[in-house]
Amino acid sequence: MKNFYKLSKSVLFAIPFLTAQLVSAQVYEMGSGNSVNPSGISDNGIVSLNNASNNHYIWSTTQGFTLIGSITNDAAFAGTTKISGDGKKVSATVTN
Repeated sequence: MKNFYKLSKSVLFAIPFLTAQLVSAQVYEMGSGNSVNPSGISDNGIVSLNNASNNHYIWSTTQGFTLIGSITNDAAFAGTTKISGDGKKVSATVTN
């Protein structure tokens, strides 16, 4: 039983190192110094977000930030920006 415990402990310890090659996570810095609030991500990596100025953006690794709408009456409130799973539709709440 003691040998089984040592073997299982070794196998459990080694699994994260052996499977690390299967994971391809990416980390990107969005908006250095700006207050951005990501609120959705599509299956192909497009992120919908808004910032402290209540501007709505989409962000991708190839295009960077793209402004898609903003508050027009200087009111300090807006809803969050959402994106569909395929990245083709974005919804946001803005005032006029």
